[in-house]
Amino acid sequence: MTFTEEIFNYITSACESQNATDDTLAEYKAMKYPRLIPMFKIETKRFYIKDYGSVMVMSTSAMGGLMKLMTISCTPYEGKDVPYLLIDCMHMLKTNLAYVEYYDCTNKNLTNTRLDNLKSRYASIPDYNETPAWYVNERMDCSMIKGGKDVNSDDLLSMVKDSIDAYFDYVSGAPIDAKNIEGLSKFQHRMITDGNPSQPTMRKILGVEGADKFFTEYVMPVL
Repeated sequence: MTFTEEIFNYITSACESQNATDDTLAEYKAMKYPRLIPMFKIETKRFYIKDYGSVMVMSTSAMGGLMKLMTISCTPYEGKDVPYLLIDCMHMLKTNLAYVEYYDCTNKNLTNTRLDNLKSRYASIPDYNETPAWYVNERMDCSMIKGGKDVNSDDLLSMVKDSIDAYFDYVSGAPIDAKNIEGLSKFQHRMITDGNPSQPTMRKILGVEGADKFFTEYVMPVL
């Protein structure tokens, strides 16, 4: 089992511990592209957590299984004073990557000591030199972009697990402010108009309109 698959199992268990309900849509549960000889095979699950919002998990197998990808999108669409959390992980041959990205959509300059401490705890894991994108400058300082060739996947797995635990702990004590939904909606809009990491692939699979609908209604829903 790759570390991306272990993360899939871990976030599923973490959601269940939050008394989440399964909110997976049948049309997105399993996808492949092309249909005849698939280069991409995708499985998704989505959970609804009361007083928080949704957690969408997407597992992708590509290149005949040589590349494994994992995306977790945690959307506080009920207005919690917490950031939007996006986790992206990849395993391919000797290369392992893990991105833990926090986006403050509240305009309240959110801070959290536990998230800051995790960044310090995992500082020894090499930072990954990612491709420039507009959303890089939007991340909170506690975000972690780690990995590379021969980077220990167990270290990345621990980092992601601890981040999931810390985030859910943050969520449990955060108040709700309906005004936060406006900022979340604006960020969601930018993820469509200015681009998001999975957009090129999903537009190949679902078409432009289908991919945009998939993102706004399933991956990062804002009600």
